[in-house]
Amino acid sequence: MLQPKDRELLLVHAALQIQYQKPEQAITLLDALLEADPEHQEARQALAVACLNSGQLTRTVELCESLLKAKHSNQTGLWFCLSQARWKQNDVEGARKAHRRYLQSINSESNE
Repeated sequence: MLQPKDRELLLVHAALQIQYQKPEQAITLLDALLEADPEHQEARQALAVACLNSGQLTRTVELCESLLKAKHSNQTGLWFCLSQARWKQNDVEGARKAHRRYLQSINSESNE
């Protein structure tokens, strides 16, 4: 069982791997974290980004859509990630819809 401190350390290390352009290493770390805590929302979002960067587009779409359904706090980032994944899948209409939602999220954040 991972302690909260260990979970945070895995998440930070995975985020650094994403930043260093090593998404496969980030995916390994995040999968380990999610095995211990399947509902860890920040880890699931970071995993979506890592999967997008590694070309695992189907997994990216699944993660983004499940987080959006769960009303995850970072809706704007998820809509952007989803739009990028759909675009890379050559789903132009899906990418446009997701990008519109991304722009709406930005506008609603600026009005708050």
